[in-house]
Amino acid sequence: FYGAINNCNNFIKYIDPANFDDEADYNNFLGEARFLRGYFYYHLTLWWNEVPLRLEPTKDQSSNHVAPSPVEDVYQQIIEDFTFAAENLHSSFDGKYVAGHSNSGAAHAMLAKIYLKAAGYPLQSSEINGKNPYQAAKEHCMAVMDLGHSLNASYKDVFLNYIQNRYDLSETLFEVSYSNGTALGLNIGGRIGSFNGLFYGINGSRIGEPYASAEITPGPIHEYIYEENDSLRSHWNNPRYGGAKNKWSPNGAVQPKNAMDWGYTIGKFRRWDAAFPWDLPKTNEQLNPIITLESPTPINQNITGINFPLIRYSDVLLMFAEAVNELDGPTADAVAAVDLVRNRAGIENLGSVKPEAIAGKDDFFLEIVDERLRELCFEGHRKHDLIRWGKYETKLIVLNNIVTNHPSYTPGFVAKLRAYTNFD
Repeated sequence: FYGAINNCNNFIKYIDPANFDDEADYNNFLGEARFLRGYFYYHLTLWWNEVPLRLEPTKDQSSNHVAPSPVEDVYQQIIEDFTFAAENLHSSFDGKYVAGHSNSGAAHAMLAKIYLKAAGYPLQSSEINGKNPYQAAKEHCMAVMDLGHSLNASYKDVFLNYIQNRYDLSETLFEVSYSNGTALGLNIGGRIGSFNGLFYGINGSRIGEPYASAEITPGPIHEYIYEENDSLRSHWNNPRYGGAKNKWSPNGAVQPKNAMDWGYTIGKFRRWDAAFPWDLPKTNEQLNPIITLESPTPINQNITGINFPLIRYSDVLLMFAEAVNELDGPTADAVAAVDLVRNRAGIENLGSVKPEAIAGKDDFFLEIVDERLRELCFEGHRKHDLIRWGKYETKLIVLNNIVTNHPSYTPGFVAKLRAYTNFD
């Protein structure tokens, strides 16, 4: 993070406005550097709270002797950087915008995030930058909405776009573009789908195979957190199967898994899928049970070009609902924002299915807590959401209870309990 921040500081200090005929072009470049600096400081303070605030390039070893700044000062600098970016970057729909770069919508979304963080743990501020943080978060979410962003009609297609290197500028506000590096001939591919993909164990050559190791395994909460009709989203995020290729299955086979099985992994960034995802026996009758999704081909056994979403529009809608709820309770606008996310997943409006969830502020907040898990799981938000809400310890206790009471749990099975047992 600090290496990246130092690059930004060098860029900000030494970019010369005299080299630009148009001040707006200069400010757009400057806005990109400030967006990235704000983004890196946002993540630094998520993990470590008070951190050294470096705003000048590192010149020598003595530059490292910088004391941590109060967390509010770090937040304030993040707000300043994102504000400049929001005011000077192109929008995703501007003719000059280049896909993969930061943009004004992403900057507004990150402003909403930092204001919600300021309202939560550890600062728990009722005012920052002269504003009520919930009111500011609401306004920045509305700014994103006013730019014309919208949800992709298909939840699955959102992730197929990352897997197959297509930009969806309406749904995705900002993403890590590994495919760009590959296209430029740079060795900066990622491990998305390889370390955090749908397990595919191969006993033999992995050349040209969509191999994925069992590194990231979800907890069994994903077996029940989804509503009955939320099967499309549940099945994509946690398909409950894995692949194998060995002497008994030379063309590959797909095997069902439960949450306690080794090889039970997430499916959101999968490199492959079953030939018939809803019918495994039929899948295994096929000559090619394993269907490669990743492009371009031929694929590397470990390195992928799969992009990773950092900010999606559904996140903005749920932040908007959260901010409005804190200000005014579950208003029609707040509920409508949640319903947009639900309807895209193929489920009915919240008020039709769970009228009690929109009856009051506390119940609606708990629904937002669960909806963010269903919609945004494995995209890097959950732990930090729970921390800012003051719910991290509580949810780890829930996790421990779910694991130890699972029908397939055996004493001594520690893999899914590490987060709980190591918690301080």
